[in-house]
Amino acid sequence: MIKIINLSKTYEQDNEKFEALKNINLSIADGDIFGIMGLSGAGKSSLLRCINLLEKPTSGNVFIDDTDITKLNGKQLRNFRKNIGMIFQQFNLLMNLTVFENIAFPLKISNVNKSIIDEKVNKLLQIVDLKDKKNSYPSQLSGGQKQRVAIARALASDPKIILCDEATSALDPQTTLSILNLLRSINEEYKITIIVVTHEMSVIKNLCKNVAVIEDGQIAEKGSVVEVFSNPKSKTSKKFTEDIFLSSSRRIVSDGKLLKITFIGDDAQKPIISNMVKNFNVDANIITGNIDVVQNIQLGSLIINLSGEKEDIKKAENYLKEHKLTVEVIENGIC
Repeated sequence: MIKIINLSKTYEQDNEKFEALKNINLSIADGDIFGIMGLSGAGKSSLLRCINLLEKPTSGNVFIDDTDITKLNGKQLRNFRKNIGMIFQQFNLLMNLTVFENIAFPLKISNVNKSIIDEKVNKLLQIVDLKDKKNSYPSQLSGGQKQRVAIARALASDPKIILCDEATSALDPQTTLSILNLLRSINEEYKITIIVVTHEMSVIKNLCKNVAVIEDGQIAEKGSVVEVFSNPKSKTSKKFTEDIFLSSSRRIVSDGKLLKITFIGDDAQKPIISNMVKNFNVDANIITGNIDVVQNIQLGSLIINLSGEKEDIKKAENYLKEHKLTVEVIENGIC
């Protein structure tokens, strides 16, 4: 269990102060794949780096398995960090070392026996599917292969936690998906807690179980990925879900209402809209729609233009809400 309590981080430069993190409180369960999502400059990378004290918090505490790592001295912290692997956006590989040597590096500096290093690195090469690249140098690898080397290196010390700082931002979509699949399989097989910082909602959707949304250095929203996708509350999550669910359809409606309707699970397959039209004297023009899968749960979204008499539209809107659908008025032309 990771517990972050009342954590703040203030940077000072040229006698000016900038509050990057403000009173962060967060709990992350063992074995979770937890996303930290936010726009550029929101504070998400600062928070990640405070978890392993690459950045020392200005105030607050970080507990990992009941150890307050903010209280550890230098030697204690260095030893404790062996429990935490880190994967960076730009891979951070040593260019003059081979793939094998890059993965072995954290073991060598810990004076691990050579036979143990050879056995472990060869196993890690198999896990990340790079056995045929063991003698290659980073300059000879693709971006996805470099990130696989970085993942193997992060696993070399048998960590309990892996921190990913925009680990797929430099990769194309297909390579990103393969890296996310690799991280998911590592989490499932080895029960390693993975914390992912990203500004890409697709990464959260395809990998994470739970998510915290950061805005202006504060936790604006947190919960399961399904909860945040189906009922976004913060400005950031609303923006990101709009990007996925049809934001291009937003337009002014001169009469009626433009509604965004979100369906979860089996509701995505039910004929609720057609039943609404049959039961109420309204017309429903479907502007656009989508059904996606988040954590193996169907999540549907429709944007419809609902027209008719004001009272009939209100009854139809209430009918949708009675069926436990999330209904958001995008534009209202009947007020």
